[in-house]
Amino acid sequence: TVINLLDPKYGVVQSRTVDNTSAIAAAFADLQDGGALYLPKQGLSGVGASYKITSTITCAASNITIFSDPRAEYGEGFWTDQAIDMFKFTGYGVKIRSVQFTGNGTESSFASTNAIIFDRRSTGDTETYSNLDCDVQDCGFFLINDAIRGVGRNVFVFHNLFAHCKRAVVGEVHTYSGGTLSSVFRGWRISYNRFHSCGAPYIVSSSETLPATLSDLDSWCIQMPQTTSNTSNLEIKNNNADLCGAGFYKGYLAEATISDNQTDTGNAIFVYAVITDTENQNVSLSYISAITDNTLNARTVSSTATRGYQFCESAIVVSTVHNLTIANNRIRATMYEPIKATTSERLKIRGNDILNGNNAFTTDATTRPAVSLTGGSNS
Repeated sequence: TVINLLDPKYGVVQSRTVDNTSAIAAAFADLQDGGALYLPKQGLSGVGASYKITSTITCAASNITIFSDPRAEYGEGFWTDQAIDMFKFTGYGVKIRSVQFTGNGTESSFASTNAIIFDRRSTGDTETYSNLDCDVQDCGFFLINDAIRGVGRNVFVFHNLFAHCKRAVVGEVHTYSGGTLSSVFRGWRISYNRFHSCGAPYIVSSSETLPATLSDLDSWCIQMPQTTSNTSNLEIKNNNADLCGAGFYKGYLAEATISDNQTDTGNAIFVYAVITDTENQNVSLSYISAITDNTLNARTVSSTATRGYQFCESAIVVSTVHNLTIANNRIRATMYEPIKATTSERLKIRGNDILNGNNAFTTDATTRPAVSLTGGSNS
């Protein structure tokens, strides 16, 4: 069954200034397992989502599709000026196609609006409910804090546009059954997306407080859990990030593939995988991961003062990550060592093309290598 959001019985008003929360919630409440919700184009002038909501809409149905007619990367959609989670899905198998989500941020300040959260914990506090099997394709996310968050495994994110989002794709871990079983977090696929001006606001006059070190950086295009050995089977491929004042990826690396991505004029760092919890520091010995064939054009020294975060320390930073291949990447214009690895075993670092690294030399006259490898063994 396909529900038309403009079915007269719901009373949705075709105006961007009218609060449609109750009417839209009623349509979502009618969604049954296996059903679909269609968002017709409203024909309003200009680019922008047309259905205004002011509080969180929760949907419990499974194997559903929410879709609109495609328009470039996105179609019709929802917007809010409130600090809310726009949509919370507590079922599994949710598919979202060609829908636009717009929050309350600006180009110079972070939003407090989150767009989508896939979270089945209300169904039951057992690890079974960390299986999400959700996917988001051909959607647009604009002026959002967290665009897509998932508590659990198997989320697929393809062909989306993220613009001026603080964090675009975020994985969250929950400890089930009062701490006796940690959630399994695996099987995410994030490919063919564009991240534009994500992370820090892209102007110096921003009121945001910038962190002093990379470990404090809370803005990432993609942020996965760092403290669970169950984070595995991750694939991040063929994405493009431009003019982003944030990091590209932060998280655990175990049976992960990060390849064929391109960053241009931005990104404080490309990959940051620093595992600090004792329980999981050696778990990646059982997995094989790879960071390969990426093109990483960092911002130049002359532009760091005008573009978001003011450090581009190293392109790839890993610590206590094992069985990792870093190969055939093209890295340009980092502040310090382009590749930095500590206490990691069985690393293969080869065939990387590095240009204009260690830009900090012009200010501190410190000689740094292209590859820094300390601690660990068999690399």
